[in-house]
Amino acid sequence: MHLIDDGGVLQDWKDNQMSPCNWGYVICQDNKVIKITLSSTGLAGVLSPSIAELTTLQQLLLDGNMIGGGIPEALGNVSSLTTLNLGRNIFNGSIPDSLGRLQKLQTLDLSENLLTGEIPISLSNLSSLNEINLSGNYLKGEIPEQLLQVVQYNKNNVVLLFGYTGNHLNCSRNSTPPCEKGTTKAGKWSVMDRSEVNTHRGEEIVWDIEGNNPEFTFYEFSQVLEATNNFSVENKLGQGGFGPVYKGQFPDGLDIAVKRLASHSGQGLTEFKNEVQLIAKLQHRNLVRLLGCCSQGQEKMLIYEYLLNKSLDFFIFGMTVLMIRQSILYPTKVCGYMAPEYASEGLFSTKSDAFSFGVLILEIITGKRNSGFHKHGSFLNLLGHAWHLWEERRWSALVDSSLAASGCTLEMMRCINIALLCVQEKATDRPTMSDVVAMLSSKSVALPEPKHPGYFHVRVAKEEAFTTAESYGTNDATISTPYGR
Repeated sequence: MHLIDDGGVLQDWKDNQMSPCNWGYVICQDNKVIKITLSSTGLAGVLSPSIAELTTLQQLLLDGNMIGGGIPEALGNVSSLTTLNLGRNIFNGSIPDSLGRLQKLQTLDLSENLLTGEIPISLSNLSSLNEINLSGNYLKGEIPEQLLQVVQYNKNNVVLLFGYTGNHLNCSRNSTPPCEKGTTKAGKWSVMDRSEVNTHRGEEIVWDIEGNNPEFTFYEFSQVLEATNNFSVENKLGQGGFGPVYKGQFPDGLDIAVKRLASHSGQGLTEFKNEVQLIAKLQHRNLVRLLGCCSQGQEKMLIYEYLLNKSLDFFIFGMTVLMIRQSILYPTKVCGYMAPEYASEGLFSTKSDAFSFGVLILEIITGKRNSGFHKHGSFLNLLGHAWHLWEERRWSALVDSSLAASGCTLEMMRCINIALLCVQEKATDRPTMSDVVAMLSSKSVALPEPKHPGYFHVRVAKEEAFTTAESYGTNDATISTPYGR
C-alpha cells in the first residue's frame, strides 16, 4: 500500500506469500480479505490505488495515522465496502466522486484531514449510509440537498458531521429536511438523527463555539505553522501542563502565544471543545484574551494574545516590583498555594481562594517563593517566616529592597496584614475575596489582628543538621511542600 511502517506493524506482510490471510490486522472469510484494521498504528506514506484489488473488502479502518496524498479514486470500485474510515490522517485533495458508487457503504469517516473542495453530489447515492463524518477539513460550498434527503428516507439512525473546524459550508435554504441556514464558518458541527427526522421534521442539535463573540477565530494549522516559524525552538516560550507554548506573529503584525496540546495529554476532541467553550467565555482584565483555536488532525491549539512583558512569575521574581495593584481573582491550584483544609481533607470553599491570594501577596512583597523558602533561611516556608517577623513587629524586614525604596511604608504594612489574614489556618478566620478587595481599595476599612497561618512549620538549625520543631499545622501534621513553581 506504499505505506511507511516505522513501527513494524506490517513486518509479516510479505508479497511472496500465497495469501494475505496470514497477515496481522487482516480478517478473511472463505480465504478472502474482508477487513483490514490498522487504526492508530503509526503508519505514514500514501494509500496505493492497488487497495481496490481487494474486491471482497468490506471494512477498511486506517484512522488515526499520518497517511497522506489523495484518496484513491479506485476505492469507488470496491463495491463490497460497508465501512471506510480514513479519519485523523493527512489526506489532501478533494473527495473522490467515485465514493458515491459504494451502494453498500454504511459508515464513511473522512474527518480531520486536509481535504478541500466541495462535497460531491454523488455521495447522495449512498442509500445504505448510517454515518458520515466530514468534519475537520477545509471543505467549502453547499451541503448537497440530496444528501440531506437521504437522511429523511432511511429508517436507520444516521449522524451527519460536517463542520466544527476548517469547513466553510452552507446549508441549502430549501432543503428537506430543514438544515440550519447560513455558513457553518468552521464553528458549528451539526448532528442529525434519521429517526428523529421522520418523527420531528429534522430536529437538529447544533453546537456553535462562536456564540456571541465575533472576535473568536478558528485558525488553520498552516496559519499557526507560519506564525510560529514551524514551531521553532527560538519561538518556544515555555512548557506547561497543556503542552509547549510558542510565540508567533501573524502577517498583520499581531503577536500571539500558542498553547500546543501535548500528544500524550490524552485530551480528546470533546474535552478540547469543552475547554475552548469555557475559556472563550472568560473575559477579565487580568487574564490574557483567547483569540481563537486550531484543531486539525492530531493538532489541537489555543491561540492567545501575547503578553509582551512576560509572566507574573517574572514580575515577582525577575524584576523590580513597584506596587500591588488590584486583586487577581484566580485560584492557582498549585502546591504551595493550597489551603490546609483542601490539601489535607479535600475541602474547598471561597475561603480557599483567599488563602492562595494571601500567599501571592507575600511573594510579591518579599520577592521570594513560598515553596522552597527554607533555602533562604531557617524556616520551612515563607508563611512561617512572615508570621515570625510580624509577631516581633519586624514586618519591615519582609519587604523586598526594590519595594522598600518606594517609601510606601504604611501601604506595605497594610498589605502584609491583609496577606496574613488570608493565610490563617482556619477558613472561618479568613476574609472573603470581596472583603479583601475592600481592604485593598480603602484605607478606612479596619484590619483585625491576624492569627497564626496554616503550614506554620519551623525548621531549626543545630550545628550542621536541620531538625523540624513542633508543628502547628492542620491536625498537628507536618506537610512537606515540594516545589510548585
